[in-house]
Amino acid sequence: MLNRTAEALLWIGRYTERAENHVRLIDVLYHLRENEEDDECSVWHRLVNAVGNPEVYELKYGEYEEISALNHVIFDREQPNSLFSCISQARTNLRNIREKIPSELWEVMNGFFLWLKDSTVEQMLQQSPHLFFRRIKESLSTYQGMSQSILYRDEYYQWSECGRYLERCENTLRLLTAISDDRSGSHVAEHFSLRLQSVLQVAGGYEGFRRQNSDNVDPEAVAAFMITDGYFPRSIHFSVRMLKERLEAIQRGNSSRIKDTRLNKPLKLAGKMSSDLEMLDDSDLAPDRLGDALRGLSRSTEQIGVTISSLFFQEEREVIA
Repeated sequence: MLNRTAEALLWIGRYTERAENHVRLIDVLYHLRENEEDDECSVWHRLVNAVGNPEVYELKYGEYEEISALNHVIFDREQPNSLFSCISQARTNLRNIREKIPSELWEVMNGFFLWLKDSTVEQMLQQSPHLFFRRIKESLSTYQGMSQSILYRDEYYQWSECGRYLERCENTLRLLTAISDDRSGSHVAEHFSLRLQSVLQVAGGYEGFRRQNSDNVDPEAVAAFMITDGYFPRSIHFSVRMLKERLEAIQRGNSSRIKDTRLNKPLKLAGKMSSDLEMLDDSDLAPDRLGDALRGLSRSTEQIGVTISSLFFQEEREVIA
């Protein structure tokens, strides 16, 4: 496989995963604001800080308001990390390898892109933000489900999955870090449990968490579920394990049957990160130490991504959130 094809597949996986994470986060934060005691400006600042770029936002829009904040994180075509930009980049990469992938995947992605392109923040607010977010999640789920059901399990599939799990790992770490760092203020104790629940809702893990922990939504239990649980698909441990398995499949060379030794280093890094996760105990996930654990895991994830790019791709052309 040509490196540029592998790169396109990696970024298709990353951008579709990033878009899904964005819409989950935007949906939960948007509706969570109804239960927050913070002023409206703080709510929209938190949203832009989580998904967008506060410096770019303030230069373009000034004050933090509902329409401006939602436009920035969803529709702004000049904002490289907006939801629209993620879908646009995924579509561009898919178009570049269109003749090598099933036509159904292109049709789903292209139709989704054209619908989003014609949508506006005013239309979304006038009709129903909830229904708008649901349609985006359904479109992304359709694409992911079709990818799982019809893509041949060769390097094309494996590279796309590598991108998906690498991005998922980074997004989960970013989400946990934001909640971990946001613990100052006069009513932290009152709202921290609510924000922990929002983490689980963003990740789609609230029901699974409750089956394992009943109603015990405390910081250590949520951190353990999101970081070290081996069965929840959006946990750090699960994502790293899947990333390692996909890298091993690529190394075996499903088409060439020649072992690709370039992957030795990222595989070693993924293996070390997996071992580090297994060594974490309850004390490492306590609120006063969680930040250090998250920063260490973030460095490991970034190192894996940079190593893969430096070994296979000439330059880092894409946007890393």
